[in-house]
Amino acid sequence: MLIQLACTTLTFYLSYLCCFFAFAKTLAVTYASIPFLLNSGVPGVVFKIFPYVATLILLAFTSKNSAAPKAAGEPFDKAKR
Repeated sequence: MLIQLACTTLTFYLSYLCCFFAFAKTLAVTYASIPFLLNSGVPGVVFKIFPYVATLILLAFTSKNSAAPKAAGEPFDKAKR
């Protein structure tokens, strides 16, 4: 039951992320056809780099829990296996 709940939560989380990045990419491609955004005075380059900046910000917040492998920096010795 706990595994099913975790999978369901992860699925919803990933679906929200996919929708966010799809929105960001769509905004970057179609900003010129939206009169409000076109007349806002914001350069088009800002809309084109928005998905990439959003990805970097998201990775900065979510990568705090990641760590290097336990054997990082140690040479591989087949005899130790």
